[in-house]
Amino acid sequence: SVKLPHLKLTCITAYFPPNYGVEDIFYELAEAISITVSDDIVVVGGDFNARLDQGPRGNKLKELAEGVGYFCLNRREQPTYVCHSGSSTIDLIFSNQPGLVEDLKVVENPATKHAIISTRVHIAAQRLQDRKRAIRECDIGKLRENFQLLEPTEDVDRLYDGLLGALENSRLERRERKSKPWFDKSCYSAHKTLKDQYKVCQTTRVREDYEKLA
Repeated sequence: SVKLPHLKLTCITAYFPPNYGVEDIFYELAEAISITVSDDIVVVGGDFNARLDQGPRGNKLKELAEGVGYFCLNRREQPTYVCHSGSSTIDLIFSNQPGLVEDLKVVENPATKHAIISTRVHIAAQRLQDRKRAIRECDIGKLRENFQLLEPTEDVDRLYDGLLGALENSRLERRERKSKPWFDKSCYSAHKTLKDQYKVCQTTRVREDYEKLA
């Protein structure tokens, strides 16, 4: 598992021999998944020996997984195992967040008959919410300088980090709030009114004004 602010990514790997029942595969995976939290991003991958491209095993496993909110990222026409007698799609990846886990690629592996399967987990959309300090005021001149220093790139994640870094480096520091948690907007308004009236009293020295202050 990889822990990030307000986000946890859990990767589970598995292997099941060809004679393993599909229901048994599903129940063992369900037991492993049960220790995760529903909001976590969970990726389950491995050699399931359940062909997605042919026969009922792969389709049945896919249906069982979808029933509990886990979706297969593989395509039937992407073989993951190649041997002298043919090819098959048996190395599968499932995730409960298919919108964030995508771009599955299958690459031939010279060292084994099983291909290398890779995917990408997109977490950039979560990052801005994880920042502890909001950027409310910034130095415009410094911001322009920081933007000019950014290197052109087609990588969206690098561009995002560069822009956010430019904003943070241009931020004007704000004093930390020293008032108590219960000192809300109405308290602030009453306090301001009292201070204004006190200034009036200090200027006029009139009894009626002091009575208003009381």
